[in-house]
Amino acid sequence: MEINDVKYLIVHKSHTPDDEDIGVEELDRIHRLNGAIKIRHHYIIRKNGEEEKGRLVTERGIHTEEYNKESISLCLIGDKNFTAAQLKTLRKKLKHLRTIFHKAKIIGHQDLVGERDNCPGFDVRDWYGLKDDSEITIKG
Repeated sequence: MEINDVKYLIVHKSHTPDDEDIGVEELDRIHRLNGAIKIRHHYIIRKNGEEEKGRLVTERGIHTEEYNKESISLCLIGDKNFTAAQLKTLRKKLKHLRTIFHKAKIIGHQDLVGERDNCPGFDVRDWYGLKDDSEITIKG
């Protein structure tokens, strides 16, 4: 993936129990059991706020159909209750990625697929302070 190809920084959740602090190895195993050839996300943020690398940013993710080739995926471990440490790391990582991918819009998975998924379960643009950011063009 080239820098100008990246249009979205998409925040996901792992849909795993909130009391489980899994990481890249465990999430990779879950994804492979569900038919993926490797972990679906580029970055994983554990409960303690530790960031782990999944796919290389130069690799196409497999996290949001129709948007995979133009996005980078960040996945918060858990389902409903994210820790302050996770959110702090997420903010720091998004800020860093925005310095590289200047035109990329910061969004939640649910912004692209609608409320049917409720992922990550909060309004990422509002949380990050982008409520008035330009509109998101949804495909399909």
